[in-house]
Amino acid sequence: MRMQQHPAEPNGRNLPQRRPRKKKGNLMQRFVENFVPNKNDSKADLIRKIVLIVAVIVLIGSVVYISSYYGESHSNREKNAVLQSMWEEITGGNVDVDSIDVPDGYPTDYLKKFAPLYEQNSDIAGWITIADSQVNYPVMQTNNNTDYDRTDFEKKSNQHGIPFVDYRVNLKKPSTNTIIYGHNMTDGQMFGELLNYKSLAYYQQHPLIDFDSVYSEGMYKIFGVVVCKADDPEFSYHNFIEANNNPANMNMETFITKVRERSLINSTVDVKTDDKILTLSTCDYSFRDPVTNQRIARFVIFARKVRTGEAETVDVANAKLNANPVMPAEWSQYIQKQQAEELKRQQEEEANKQYGPIREEAKKWFTEAELANIKDEDLEVEIARRKETMSHYLDSNELATLTAEEKLALLKERQEGDALLDQAIDAIYDNPDLDWMSSSEVEAFARELVKVGKSQWNAKMKEMAKAGEIELTLDKTALTLMVGDSYELTADTYGGSGSVTWTSSNESVAKVSRGTVTARKKGTATITAIYSGRTATCKITVTDEEVVETSISLPSSVEVAVGSTATIHASVTPDAIAEKGVTWAITSGKNYIEEIDHDGYEFLVKGVVAGKTAKITATTKDGKTATCEIKVVEAAVENTIGLNSTSLSLKKGETAVLKANITPSNSDVKWSISGSGVTIAPNGAECTVIAEQDGATAVVTATHGKDSSKKATCNVSVSDAAPSEIILTLDQTSLTLEIGKEAVLVASVQPAGTAVTWESSSPSVATVSDGIVVATGVGEATITVKAGGVSKTCKVTVVEGGASQPENGNSSIDESGNGEVPTL
Repeated sequence: MRMQQHPAEPNGRNLPQRRPRKKKGNLMQRFVENFVPNKNDSKADLIRKIVLIVAVIVLIGSVVYISSYYGESHSNREKNAVLQSMWEEITGGNVDVDSIDVPDGYPTDYLKKFAPLYEQNSDIAGWITIADSQVNYPVMQTNNNTDYDRTDFEKKSNQHGIPFVDYRVNLKKPSTNTIIYGHNMTDGQMFGELLNYKSLAYYQQHPLIDFDSVYSEGMYKIFGVVVCKADDPEFSYHNFIEANNNPANMNMETFITKVRERSLINSTVDVKTDDKILTLSTCDYSFRDPVTNQRIARFVIFARKVRTGEAETVDVANAKLNANPVMPAEWSQYIQKQQAEELKRQQEEEANKQYGPIREEAKKWFTEAELANIKDEDLEVEIARRKETMSHYLDSNELATLTAEEKLALLKERQEGDALLDQAIDAIYDNPDLDWMSSSEVEAFARELVKVGKSQWNAKMKEMAKAGEIELTLDKTALTLMVGDSYELTADTYGGSGSVTWTSSNESVAKVSRGTVTARKKGTATITAIYSGRTATCKITVTDEEVVETSISLPSSVEVAVGSTATIHASVTPDAIAEKGVTWAITSGKNYIEEIDHDGYEFLVKGVVAGKTAKITATTKDGKTATCEIKVVEAAVENTIGLNSTSLSLKKGETAVLKANITPSNSDVKWSISGSGVTIAPNGAECTVIAEQDGATAVVTATHGKDSSKKATCNVSVSDAAPSEIILTLDQTSLTLEIGKEAVLVASVQPAGTAVTWESSSPSVATVSDGIVVATGVGEATITVKAGGVSKTCKVTVVEGGASQPENGNSSIDESGNGEVPTL
């Protein structure tokens, strides 16, 4: 390649040409030139400067927002810390509550300990605490669900807000269900920490909620942790306030059932129909409405009040994750992932308990890379295989002291050294003239070939081939003798020449002379006969006891249910050996069964893990063994059946639904009826009963599909459905509201179920929907409610201001009104 020539200096060196430098302006000129758009900029420079300016603006805005957020977070925490300190001082025993001075106007039925808080804010409704958590706040209540949405205890604007009770709840009565709302804040304040209840471990550490209202104290046991959709028509929990009158269309039994089937955690807490419920509701940001992209998820905790005389403890050890809770469709994918991670963690913990010891043992024999590819259930077999392999190449000291990595390296080194031996063995097996050799003879001959080198293998194999025409056998290949006894082994020979040579591997145990073996002391020895290059062996066992042939047997397999026991009996002969008993051991699946007891030749075993198998081995005193496979099966479930009602009294034309409670739950139900004037329409575990004839009686029977002896019955009687007089009442006849405020009118009608309608004489002044009156303009309007020709009215006056807030639990608030879920 030809290099470019540069001008030469006088001394002959070639140097690159230099460009003339531009003169620099002052700092401000350079800033304007580099960062401020101007008409002389190219298109690329203009875009660059605009992007840079926008980025700087966004950065500044972000810094301001973050500073503001964390500043408010810190300020809010400090404000609440002052209130918490005051509350702890009052309730911690440092203050005589009875001596507390109450301010003027303090309600006489309020607890005195709330007086200092009431003096600061008369909207105080109670105090909520969850031990060892950030939930430790005053709780407010007004005549709406918006005052404390983004307002703190001091009634100042604050994004954290403060927990408040649904305005429809009557704390004094109290209502069946007290609902408290709080924001889910990312700093964990307010109800942000409630989201931790998605973890079973967190629930087990925090199963109780302490909520004292201004009227009474209470501790509550959590029985449900639910993720649901706001305004879900199937589970309108926020409208379940009074069990006997609510727009959620649920009674207490239905409410409890819906909570249970939706709960992420199956708790052990029981709930009765007369219990008082506490509900904590907050936002869950894990999914949105697929159409509007609005946050629609709610995270709700349900607890019931500790009963009089009941201990404030919860059996959390037996609480479990609900493997299949009822969930909104939008949530299912997310919750399944969460459950999978939680279940995986549980399974890993169980696996660590079950396989922890054997994993530690495996580390002595396998490297980490190898263990990553071995399943826990295969470790026992793989360890045995590795030990067997290494024992052929490593001595006992090496096996005991070297690390797994060191053992593996030494094993590979020695196996590579045996490569020539493997080639020699293959050469012998490939030689048809040597097919008479046993495997032990092949290995011994191969080791001889390795010693002389491959160039002499063919000659050596030809010599050995001649020995193939020679035969040598012994009349015994194994023999047991008592000390002092003798036995003459007989050697049969064919071909070859010369006499048989005899040797003993251990003459101190057994000595051989011309085939006669003499037992000298207890132990084992191998007697070898050699003839014309051929060998034959007999294993000698010398004992100091009478030689008796022993046998032992066990059942090949036994089934045992989880929690039940089975007895395994060993049959041993002769009696002299049987009387000495046997040694029992669980040789595999030690975590699947449990040894209860063993006595002589009986072993009592208990099933622990269903669907697994284990093995037990019985060994006689002289070393004979037998094995039995234990199959663990599920515990038998008792067949039972019952009905949700044992008697029905219906009007002619009415229907009712009977539900069968059956175990096992997957069993069929067979429905039948005796009597006339009543018919049934079965549908699986449910059956609709139809009253058709006045004065009729019948008996409906549900029979267990798997056990016809198990039945449940319901007696049905029918009476004529006579028309009833309609009685309509309205709780208020006049009402004054501020513009923008609302109130709830309660209409009571008999007979129950009669349809009611609402209308306003002037919607521009006040509108009405399902009893909820909203003030829209100054003036007067008449609200009319009608039921079957009967009507009642309420005069509504709307003013610019001056409407007062009702006290906590004011009876003028509709306790069963259909409210919207607050957006927190």
